[in-house]
Amino acid sequence: MFDSPLWLALLIVPFVLLFFFNGRYYLRHSNVSTLKERQRINVAGIVSKYCFWLGWICLVLAAGNFTLGFVKKHKTALTHNYVLINDGSGSMLGQRDSNDPLNFGESIESLISANNKFLSLVKENEKIKNYVGSIVFSNDPFVVSPLVEDPDFVFSKLRSINWRSPPLGNGTEMNKAIWSGVMMVLKNNKDQGGAFYSDEDLFKLEARLNGRTKTLNLNDRELLSKTKKLKSELKGSCLIVFTDGYVTLDGDSHRKSTLKILLLCKELDIKTYLISVQVVDNELRSYIEKTDGQAIVIKSINRDKLEKVYVEILSRESKESLVVDQVVEKSYSNILGFVSMVFLLCSTILNNTINRNITDLK
Repeated sequence: MFDSPLWLALLIVPFVLLFFFNGRYYLRHSNVSTLKERQRINVAGIVSKYCFWLGWICLVLAAGNFTLGFVKKHKTALTHNYVLINDGSGSMLGQRDSNDPLNFGESIESLISANNKFLSLVKENEKIKNYVGSIVFSNDPFVVSPLVEDPDFVFSKLRSINWRSPPLGNGTEMNKAIWSGVMMVLKNNKDQGGAFYSDEDLFKLEARLNGRTKTLNLNDRELLSKTKKLKSELKGSCLIVFTDGYVTLDGDSHRKSTLKILLLCKELDIKTYLISVQVVDNELRSYIEKTDGQAIVIKSINRDKLEKVYVEILSRESKESLVVDQVVEKSYSNILGFVSMVFLLCSTILNNTINRNITDLK
C-alpha cells in the first residue's frame, strides 16, 4: 500500500496549501458593499470548505489504493471424469484359438482399439486435467482401473484382461455396470475431498433404485441436500457404455432399475452415453437423453466405426466449459488522486479570491 506515489502527495500537499493560504497570495482584495455580495461570498466559502475536505478524503483513499470488487462470469476448462464401461459378455467373444489363447475375437479387439483411440486423445490434451477409469461387465461388473490421470495405465489394464475368465463371458447386466460407474465417480469425488454419500445414505439410495416403478423418489432431506452439493461438484463426469446385448430396463425388489439409475445420473449431472449394436428402446433412449447423453446404434462392431463414435463423444465433451463467478478487483487510486487534486485546487482558488474579498490585509 505504501508503495503508491500518492503517499508522497499526502506529504507535500499540506505544505503547498499552507504556503498558498497565506494572505499575501490572495489574488484580489476589496471591500464588499452589498448584502447580496456577502451572501454570495458566504456560499463560496462553504463550497471552498467542502472542496477542501473532499479533496483530502479522496487523496487518502487514493493513497490507500482504494479498490472495488465486482463479479464477472468467467469460462474455465472443465475437468472430466470419463468411465469406460465395456461389455464382456459371452456374445462378445470369438471362437477359442488353441494356438493363441489371448485372441478373444474381432469384437473384443475392435472395442479395445476404440478405447485406446479415446485414451490416446485424452492424453494428447494435456492442458485439461482429466480422469479416466474402466469397468468391464457381464453378469457382474468389475473395476479394471479406478479414475486416474494416466490414460496409459488404463490401457495397460485393459490389455491385461483375460476376457474368457469368470465373471466375464456370461450374460449382460448393464444396470449393475452403470451403477458401478456411478459409484466410481462418487468415490473419486470423495478421494478428492469433495462431498459424498455416507453408508447410511447409500443404503437408502439403493433401496429407492430397486423396483419396477419408473420414477426416482429422493424425498429425504439429507439425500436431497447431498445430491445437490454433489451435482455442483460432478459436472463433467460421464459414463460411456458399450454393449452388444439387449438392455433390461425394469428392476424388482432385489434388482436395481436401469431407468432409475439413469434418473439418479440426471440428478448428479453424470452424463451417460450408450453405444449399442442392438436397437435401443425408445424409453431407454429418452432416459439417457435426460442425462444430456446420447444413445448411439451401430449396425456391427466395426473397428473404424467404433473408433469414430468414441472420438465424436470425446470431441463433444471437450467443447464444454465451466462458467464460474470470478471476483475482479479494480483500483480507483489514479482517478481518486486526480479528483482530489481538482478539489484542492478549487478550494485554494475560492479561498484566495472570492472568499477573501472581505478580508483586510494587515
